[in-house]
Amino acid sequence: MVKINFPRNITKRPAAQKHGLARERDLAHWGHIMSVIAENDELRGQKYLIENPVLPYKIAPTVKIALEAAGVKFGKTLADNKLLQEAVLPKGWKKVATEKPMWTELVDNKGKVRASIFYKVGGDAFINY
Repeated sequence: MVKINFPRNITKRPAAQKHGLARERDLAHWGHIMSVIAENDELRGQKYLIENPVLPYKIAPTVKIALEAAGVKFGKTLADNKLLQEAVLPKGWKKVATEKPMWTELVDNKGKVRASIFYKVGGDAFINY
């Protein structure tokens, strides 16, 4: 018969393990804080996109042609943000926030979604049709 020696108090951990767990908790806490900051940046980016006459600069040529045919007027790239360009939407069109702050919908005057816009502040921006 083999005798197994169990520790008397299994809740006690060596100091190195306690510090390791504390460090993991701290990292998880900072990770949470950073994700909240990133989400706030994304929400501010979405708000900026919706409230200003801009659209992403990166658009597939066929998508740009279709949007121009529908009446969207594209202007020059913004000096302070190379991801976006000036854009004037047809009367009644609007940009509508989605549940995901990096995505916004371009909706026409009849409520039809004409395009999905991706915009990540400092990252990337494009339009899907």
